[in-house]
Amino acid sequence: MTDKPSAPTTTDALLLAFHAGELEKLPFLGQLMDRDVWVILDSPWDGRSELPEGAKMLLVNEGDESEHRMLALFSTRNLAQEFMLGAAGYEHLAKVPAALGILAVTEEQGAVVNPNRDNGCRIPPPVAAYLRRSIQRQLRH
Repeated sequence: MTDKPSAPTTTDALLLAFHAGELEKLPFLGQLMDRDVWVILDSPWDGRSELPEGAKMLLVNEGDESEHRMLALFSTRNLAQEFMLGAAGYEHLAKVPAALGILAVTEEQGAVVNPNRDNGCRIPPPVAAYLRRSIQRQLRH
């Protein structure tokens, strides 16, 4: 009997496995939704309670398509803190399930895990919308 490779244990390991071609896009996205990520906000938040009214998570422009705003998600606190240095007005971090981050994006937004990094991953708006609808269906049942 052949042993199946174990699932990566951290978000960074999951990203490395995806970039190495060890995971197809759909299994990768499914596993990512079960992981914790870090978000940058303009207001304090514990990442578990309801997001304070008026609080905003950091959105970034993705590449040359500056009309597409993408939610910035980070695999580690250190990467989020490093990125936060250049994000005026956004001085707070929260650790959240990636699925919760996806629930925060609108139809025309996507998400970027580790923006401007080699181990980053872009989740285009249509894919983010599909994931959001799937998560919402699961929450209703």
